[in-house]
Amino acid sequence: MRKIFVLQEDYTLSETLSVWAKGLSEAFNHEIETIIYDPKDSSEQFAAHIEEADASLVLI
Repeated sequence: MRKIFVLQEDYTLSETLSVWAKGLSEAFNHEIETIIYDPKDSSEQFAAHIEEADASLVLI
C-alpha cells in the first residue's frame, strides 16, 4: 500500500496536520507514516527513504 509521509520535528502531530493526513489517507486509500526530521540526514538520504517506502505525498 502506498503511503503519505508526515515530516515533523518530534512525535507530536499537530491537530491540523492530523486531520489533513487522515482525510487524504481515507480519500486515496493510503497508509500514514510519520518521519521525524533529523538535521543530520542529507536530502539524498531522505529522498531514498521515501522512494523505498513508495511514498506518494509528503506533508511538511
